[in-house]
Amino acid sequence: MDSKAGQLIIAGVDMLDPNFAQTVTLIVEHSTDGALGLVLNRPSKTLTTEAWKQVEDGACLVEGWVHQGGPCPGPMMLLHDHEIRSQIAVELPGDEPAVQFTADADDIRALMAEPPDRLRVFAGYAGWGAGQLEQELERSSWIVTDATYDAVFDGGPDLWRRLLRKINPAQAAMIENPDIVPPDPSMN
Repeated sequence: MDSKAGQLIIAGVDMLDPNFAQTVTLIVEHSTDGALGLVLNRPSKTLTTEAWKQVEDGACLVEGWVHQGGPCPGPMMLLHDHEIRSQIAVELPGDEPAVQFTADADDIRALMAEPPDRLRVFAGYAGWGAGQLEQELERSSWIVTDATYDAVFDGGPDLWRRLLRKINPAQAAMIENPDIVPPDPSMN
């Protein structure tokens, strides 16, 4: 099995599942048992400080939005750059520094009170059972590309379009110019 941990999977233009349409997901873990990822380009309408009040009484010095990490419910999860407060170091390809993943409550409390330079907060995650992600990749539901530190921490809501434009300009043109290409070319 070729692990996709540390890579991005980009939803193909024909991805119809509303949980994943036009998403970019960082694969945190991937083994024969399954995969766990976090959607990078779905900020919620909830500020981190507001979400933290729902969870803890302690200090929260993290500004920004909670991101919808995927359709699977779970604990609050963080991507950050603090090696000591990490459960998983997500190794990125090339010379990129590792991205740190944390779901441990004590480490999250500490990081919220004294945030590192880079930190993103997620509610929910994307999960795949044994063999499920591999099947989706074989069906070309996803485009796989190397993750970069900037994509993980500075991607923004338009990350999907920017990456698609870079990887497959023809598909991006179809999305950006819907008047030229019908929604379902097979019906042409």
